[in-house]
Amino acid sequence: MRSAAVLALLLCAGQVTALPVNSPMHKRDTEVMKCIVEVISDTLSKPSPMPVSQECFETLRGDERILSILRHQNLLKELQDLALQGAKERARQQKKHGSFEDELSEVLGQQNDQA
Repeated sequence: MRSAAVLALLLCAGQVTALPVNSPMHKRDTEVMKCIVEVISDTLSKPSPMPVSQECFETLRGDERILSILRHQNLLKELQDLALQGAKERARQQKKHGSFEDELSEVLGQQNDQA
């Protein structure tokens, strides 16, 4: 009776310590996280950044989430560039429009003086 209770207790304890099976996706996520940590730690700890290991380079290059972040970053940079170009164009148009108004005022002023 006592051995049956010990066996039941061991079986229950075995269930508590069971670990989930690692899926291939979980393994890939772990590799990506390790590579991100490697890149960040190398960048922050060294006075001149070291190149990323070839293995991490391939891992990060093949991860769709990293590519999406880079595309998003490039899109934001392009939008900032477009906004800057638009602001310069508006400033140029306003300057041109302002000089036209000045010329028109001058011509109208001369016509009023002659009249």
